[in-house]
Amino acid sequence: MEGFVAQVGEDRDLAVAWSSLIPSKVSVLAWRVWQNKIPTRDNLVKRGILVESQNPCPFGCCSEESVAHTFFECPLAWTAWSEVLRWLSFSSVIHNSAFQNFIQFAGFSIRGRVFKDRISVLWFACLWTIWKRRNKQIFGISERRRIPSIFDIQETSWKWLKSKVGGFSNSLNQFISYPKECIGW
Repeated sequence: MEGFVAQVGEDRDLAVAWSSLIPSKVSVLAWRVWQNKIPTRDNLVKRGILVESQNPCPFGCCSEESVAHTFFECPLAWTAWSEVLRWLSFSSVIHNSAFQNFIQFAGFSIRGRVFKDRISVLWFACLWTIWKRRNKQIFGISERRRIPSIFDIQETSWKWLKSKVGGFSNSLNQFISYPKECIGW
């Protein structure tokens, strides 16, 4: 069953998303991002685990690492979101609040709930890909490129859709070439 559920608490700060189209660990990541409960350096400083002088962005832009910066404001993360929007032929500014960014992204859907659920998978894939790339930088897992590539996001979302959506028989190449058509536009 495809189903996306977003529940917002009374103060609109608490948001939880669960989708049968994505792995539960990715839903947990999104939930933690929305609550600012990710172990970014600014959060570790607040908890007394790191000292303030250890706050640079792991992607090398010299800004303080925070949830908003890591996932939306850092030039490398911003590039990843911009590439996804370009791939989908959407034009928009990128919101730096995680939940508002998600609502904005899901709002691109004008085709109903099924399409909204499927396009949300792309948002989760971008979030997950940025997080994985960030962790590789933090833990010194060497890779030539630091930026989360559009191909990583496309492949991740295609794998999730392929494994969870009955009748989704598009090849990766078809999905990359015609994303909206493949997800039901």
